[in-house]
Amino acid sequence: MINPKLVLSCACVALCVIAVLLSLKLGHSREAALRGYDVEGTFAYCDGASADNKVSGPSASRIISLWPNLDYADCGMWEASGVTIGGASSGVYRKTEDPNVYMLFDEGDLRIGCVHVAYSSGETAEAYLFESGGVHRITRISRSAVTVE
Repeated sequence: MINPKLVLSCACVALCVIAVLLSLKLGHSREAALRGYDVEGTFAYCDGASADNKVSGPSASRIISLWPNLDYADCGMWEASGVTIGGASSGVYRKTEDPNVYMLFDEGDLRIGCVHVAYSSGETAEAYLFESGGVHRITRISRSAVTVE
């Protein structure tokens, strides 16, 4: 015969262990979000909703690559392929006070948009690109920046 008190005790211990593990995972995600996600790599535009209202995957024909400037810690370079951002296909990005928001500037130093990195873990990252043409969801497809020749 199974002892109900023993079953209840085991269930309580298991729930406590799960709660501690979830707390550690959420604490790590919160800390990473406050510290800031990096924006470096190649991001592909995620196309709009299809006929069945499902968002399709990344489009390799429309990408933006961002890479750090090794001389300056708070900025880097960006280059787009298959799309322009505010009429430009390249320029610089600068960090902002928000550790997950990066301002985009064209080669004439005119601010033309921004990237908000919503989530990043290892190779993957999800971000939103805000520019005069609207808001675009982009996803990192490579940690390396792909430059267009």
